[in-house]
Amino acid sequence: MGGNLLITAALWVEVLIAVATMGYGSYTDVRRRRVNSFLFLPLVLAGFAGDVISGLPEAFIAFGVLIFAMAYLRTTGPFYAVAAASFLAYALYFTIYVDFYFGFTMIISSVVYALGYGERFFGIGDIKAILSAIYAFPYLVAFHGYSFSIRIGTIPGALVMIIVISLSSVVWASYGIYLSVRSGSHNGIPFSLAYDEEAISRKPAAFQVRERDGTRYMLYRIPFMLPIFVGFIVYLMVGSLP
Repeated sequence: MGGNLLITAALWVEVLIAVATMGYGSYTDVRRRRVNSFLFLPLVLAGFAGDVISGLPEAFIAFGVLIFAMAYLRTTGPFYAVAAASFLAYALYFTIYVDFYFGFTMIISSVVYALGYGERFFGIGDIKAILSAIYAFPYLVAFHGYSFSIRIGTIPGALVMIIVISLSSVVWASYGIYLSVRSGSHNGIPFSLAYDEEAISRKPAAFQVRERDGTRYMLYRIPFMLPIFVGFIVYLMVGSLP
């Protein structure tokens, strides 16, 4: 598979699109705490083409397209919750009775999708970024010098990707906790800070003002797109390890 020129070309396109979109998404997330809802659509389309060229199971390809499309549902609505449960149930069935490798990748995608419910931790833009990356790179991708190649093994690439993204996100979230501890958190609420009008005026997009028991406080809005991007770059580097 790795020696096929068409597959290699498709992989290059996917990597370049992923780096460009995640890089730009990180910029807008840091600057405005917003990630465009359609930013990762090109990566999904490239991933669809690459998966078809690679001859991956049709059910897996259809699953990837559908779960990304359903990420456009209202995240607080009942349909999103039902979709999340349905995706996970089918992924478990596929893993047990059809194909473990691709089924396990579908399970990871389902869990990521479920984390988008209510956008309590990750924003839906972050969820779309991870889903599109998992779908576009179902195999572990290795970077060697100036070229990328597919590395087929027993460990799904999605598992490696989600581990490095999670570690990167935990490190980044620690910064929000540090800010909270340094300035004095509000009633022990995670990522909360004492109300500071000057800080809000300097970085209005970085904080959300809330009120509790008659006291205003701030919530630090963590730009998780940045650690997702860093985690993806680490994922490309991990693929080159023996």
